[in-house]
Amino acid sequence: MSDPLSSRLKLPDELRDQMQEVYDMPSADLLAHAEAIIQDNLDPLRSFLISLLPNGNEIALVLRAILLLYTVTASAKVPRQMQLESLLLVMANLDSLVNTGTGSGKTICMVLPVLLDPTSIALVISPLKRLQINQVCPFSFSVKTSLIISLRLQNLHSSALMHNASTLILRTTQIYGR
Repeated sequence: MSDPLSSRLKLPDELRDQMQEVYDMPSADLLAHAEAIIQDNLDPLRSFLISLLPNGNEIALVLRAILLLYTVTASAKVPRQMQLESLLLVMANLDSLVNTGTGSGKTICMVLPVLLDPTSIALVISPLKRLQINQVCPFSFSVKTSLIISLRLQNLHSSALMHNASTLILRTTQIYGR
């Protein structure tokens, strides 16, 4: 795969190299690599991984997402099954609604597609300004600029391009009014 991490990203060299290694890794090597570095943290996902078609792109996509998240969080996080299920829907260009409690990992559902495709732009609708900031900060070093929009909706695309943003975060009032 060509370098998806454009030079415009502000990544530490070591993190950039680790992420590029995951992007470039052949699909056949992903499982062995994940098992070697993630070890027991991969156990809760084994039945989910087994349920995916072995010859399909889904398993490679899921394993690549697991490895990328593990890398950008300094070995602190492995995605949960519901986050990976949401990822598969989004990457298949299907809608995904994640309705789950506070602290259960909805932000990672937003981040995984951008990690897999750093050239993409994610649109996140968030009800509170403070929540928008909390969603952006943990991953601001690993994806392109996240832009919290305080502009009119007509300006979304030009704002994303102007700021080289990969994630646009809106409040619901910006869509529906007050």
